[in-house]
Amino acid sequence: MRTSILEQMADDWSRINELTKGLLQTALAMKSYKAIRLKIFMRPDQFENASLFQFPDGSKIRGEALRLWWRPTDLYALLYFELLRSPVSTQAIRAVCQGFGIVPGSNHPSRLPQDLVTSEDQQRRVFEVIAGAFMGRGKNRGAPYTWMPLHLSDARGEVSPRTFLKALKAAADHAHAPTASAIDFNDINNGVRAAFDHRLAELQEDYPWVSQALEPLHGASVPALKDEIYSRWRLAGVVKEILDRYTGTRAPIDLVLANMFETDDGQMASLLKLLQDIGVMDVRKNGKIDVPDIFRVRAGILRRGGVPPQQRRAL
Repeated sequence: MRTSILEQMADDWSRINELTKGLLQTALAMKSYKAIRLKIFMRPDQFENASLFQFPDGSKIRGEALRLWWRPTDLYALLYFELLRSPVSTQAIRAVCQGFGIVPGSNHPSRLPQDLVTSEDQQRRVFEVIAGAFMGRGKNRGAPYTWMPLHLSDARGEVSPRTFLKALKAAADHAHAPTASAIDFNDINNGVRAAFDHRLAELQEDYPWVSQALEPLHGASVPALKDEIYSRWRLAGVVKEILDRYTGTRAPIDLVLANMFETDDGQMASLLKLLQDIGVMDVRKNGKIDVPDIFRVRAGILRRGGVPPQQRRAL
């Protein structure tokens, strides 16, 4: 059972938390059975709610949690798996693989060779045949293999596998000019832009209030000082708008509590923390707030100085 189902079983957060806590206690009780294990998928903001685990031995459930993390190698392994199992592409991708000494199994045509699962070098070689070597006419703009995960990642450095595949499908649908590869850097650019819309829509299914938080930042440049972000939020009355529009299950509980007990600055800080938890914003070491490309572009937020993603990671 997914915890998102519980959101539809109550109209207020206190009841949702009660049901979720009950499910976690049930999972703990099930640990006494050798052949039964419950697997619970929780959103990051739910997992961060420590009160859900405040029951005897609740730390055992929390301590055994695993974060679902799709590394770039995992994303490309998924891509090659899909290409190998599709009757449309399997012959072509097999020929490319064999050119690099990679031989998919004959008994299980879609089973990936280990090289396509763990080897960045082999994955990159195969992808360069598919998408070209550079994101432009030369190497200055980077390589498609590394460029795509960087531009599709959220503020936590995570990439949704659906978003990754969506970008590549949109790139393939856009491809029209004959080139030496199946898609080129122009197709990838178009595919990534299409994936931006898909990821934002996907995020707003769980967090519909994100658009209200980003709208006042239209035209702003990031990285930005906290005071600039807070000022725009205050002027637009963002906290009140979110609470008025998304009462009950849709308004984040931390913001509800902050509105009841915190000062104005505390409410702004609570909203920022929520956006950090779901990967929409990041606070750099120098205190400035950044928004990753996957959310920044569609929100009309500008990039100050055009700092490349590779350099941003180090700041």
